[in-house]
Amino acid sequence: MKKVLLLLLLASAFICSCDNVEVDEEKFRRELQARKINEIIPQQYIDILKTLGMEINEGMNPPNVEGSYKVSPHRVFASNDGFLIPGTYLDPMFFQFSDQKEFNFSIRVNDSYAETIKGIISGEGNQFTVYALMAHDDGNMTGQYIWAHVFSGTMQNGVIKDLKAGTISVGDLPFGTPGYLRKGEAYITYDSDSETERVEDFGN
Repeated sequence: MKKVLLLLLLASAFICSCDNVEVDEEKFRRELQARKINEIIPQQYIDILKTLGMEINEGMNPPNVEGSYKVSPHRVFASNDGFLIPGTYLDPMFFQFSDQKEFNFSIRVNDSYAETIKGIISGEGNQFTVYALMAHDDGNMTGQYIWAHVFSGTMQNGVIKDLKAGTISVGDLPFGTPGYLRKGEAYITYDSDSETERVEDFGN
């Protein structure tokens, strides 16, 4: 009887130990994701985008979103820069998600203007948000222009439903850069037919 009780106690201790490992791993991944998002776009800038109407889909189990996409009709949803007017039609936007990694949430984002310095994804089920830190140097500036892209939507049968794309300046402007967003200025665009389809060739 004593041996049976001892075995039960050992089994119970083993199960508790496994549960603790799972909890610690989940905590580690949650903290890793939060830290990486903050490196791209600190909370005060996420709050600005939320104020403008951007949805942020949190969570550690996002869908696979890899692919090239075309946003058309591409329209302005909101802005705080005093220039872009909600409802304005813009040129189609092309972007590409690639190299999505489940274990550390990393993802690469390319658009027709720049490539990512770093990218992270969050979400649950079919809903996702991609955060990307971007840089551009047009050859006439004394440094790089740094901004963050945030994409939110729902994956459904290979199509992104209800896509919104937020752009916000998170860095100081290089000297002599008129026409660029200043730190904290932002705008949100969206696909006004509610479906953002994959395209075979990025940028076409």
